[in-house]
Amino acid sequence: MPFNTINLSGQLKGAFISAIIALPLGLAFGIASGLGAQAGIIAAVLAGIISALFGGTPGQYSGPTGAAAVAVALSLGHLSLLYPNDPLFVITLGLVIVALAGVFQILFGFLKLGQLIEYLPHSVISGLLSAIGLMLIIEQLPLVMGGEMLARPLDSLLALPELLQNPDWLALAFGLGSFLLMLLWPLYLPNLHRKLPAPLLILVLGTSLAYALSSGEMLHENQTWQAGSLSVIGPIEFAWPTWSFPPLGSLPLALIVQSAFALAVIGSLLSLLGAVVTERLTRQTHDPDQELIGQGLGNIASGIAGGMPSMGAPMRTTVAFRYGARDRWSAVVHSLVVGAVILSLSDWIAFMPLAVFGGLLIKVGLDQVDKDYLRRWSSIPKSGRIMMISVITSALLLDLMTALWIGILLASIVLMKRMKALQIKSLILGQKSSSLGRLWLTPKEKALLDSAEGKLALLYLDVPMSFGAAKTISRKVLDTDAQAFVLDLRSVPYVDFSSAMVLEDLIYRLQLQNKEVWLLLMIGDVQENLRKHGVLKRLNQRILFDRTEALQQACDGLNTPA
Repeated sequence: MPFNTINLSGQLKGAFISAIIALPLGLAFGIASGLGAQAGIIAAVLAGIISALFGGTPGQYSGPTGAAAVAVALSLGHLSLLYPNDPLFVITLGLVIVALAGVFQILFGFLKLGQLIEYLPHSVISGLLSAIGLMLIIEQLPLVMGGEMLARPLDSLLALPELLQNPDWLALAFGLGSFLLMLLWPLYLPNLHRKLPAPLLILVLGTSLAYALSSGEMLHENQTWQAGSLSVIGPIEFAWPTWSFPPLGSLPLALIVQSAFALAVIGSLLSLLGAVVTERLTRQTHDPDQELIGQGLGNIASGIAGGMPSMGAPMRTTVAFRYGARDRWSAVVHSLVVGAVILSLSDWIAFMPLAVFGGLLIKVGLDQVDKDYLRRWSSIPKSGRIMMISVITSALLLDLMTALWIGILLASIVLMKRMKALQIKSLILGQKSSSLGRLWLTPKEKALLDSAEGKLALLYLDVPMSFGAAKTISRKVLDTDAQAFVLDLRSVPYVDFSSAMVLEDLIYRLQLQNKEVWLLLMIGDVQENLRKHGVLKRLNQRILFDRTEALQQACDGLNTPA
């Protein structure tokens, strides 16, 4: 992994600028996750360095993200219901989930599952990203009104009516100001934004104002740090977690494994999406499986050290690229800068109001919503719209992993329906040569078929036969009033087990009606599979390759002159 000395100043500038943007975001995501501000910084530094060195995407920056924060917050919310009086133990189990998610990601990499992202339709991915954005927004609403951030979106929504009746106006002013700066600063002052990014400006202004209003004093009350009347981050302490557990049997192992697996899947999906974005920028081919291994190693290290999960962060990568960063070493420098800045300024940053982070994350959540997809809403097929709405709804009401499985299920149903429609459309079935449409027949074959005077039917298929299509084809054949059938499957490239069973049932039912069946097959996988599943035993050697010969035998059996 040689260091790219080309445009060295651009490499360092890109790493530095992106680190300055990542610092307040890392703190915010750490708070949003429920693990604490320091967890976001640990992920940005430790996991960021490891995933950059061992990942498969040169130039991709990794660190805490909104998706990671939402996923961990949901897990901590479930654990808090089991251990309501032991928040430290809940956090410890949360760190176990982070590290275990890394183990799953490494396993995904070794199993070569990195390419599976290509099989997810855009509607499912868009729905998942938009759901994460909406969850991030909803979870911050109580925070910007002076309340506590809650792990589950529904809890946050239920808390709003009371907060709206009696909001903390100072917190609301800080939160609203943070959101407006994030929204308007890049829009109306783009040149200044390039030199002084909005997240950094918000960090400086919010912390300075809170420090001035509280005269540099803060108190710890009701498990939160207060600077004056504002809830703030408080001291950022980097201490090694205390790993102590009760007997293994008393732990909620199913919940831990399920949460870790969900986090690994979400993290892998978003990291691979980031890798695709990075590849387009750098023009360097990425290795998706190695990327999963690198992300997994980073998350194991982050979890053990007390950090939140890390994922590929396309926004930071894009910013760094814009300033000249191109390779993995600039991502390492990026993470080191984050660590150096936070260690130098941690006492001052402790005065950062939580409401400011809430406003910042609301804008991040809005950016996460797939607005390009929504702009194309009217032109998107109905099935795509249903998939996206279902994913978003299930994520808000249930959790991200359930939403992903629902999206995959709906996508599979849509795919199967489309495959079935294509296969049925490709089916040719007729009792006269004139009714066979695009199927080309030799003069001899036409004469044989027509001479049967409707007693002989010819079926032709040239696409894979799925279970759904096989059932429909079977019904069409059984509804055909003929005494003999020639089933031409020589151009069918694949027949699955379920389709083979339907085909066997069709042959059996035709034979029960004293109807004769000839089957045309190529020598290869289809014939071998049908033979292996016992389908061909029912045909009494009526398995041929030549269609003319099959038609001739059928006509002879019907005592029809050719």
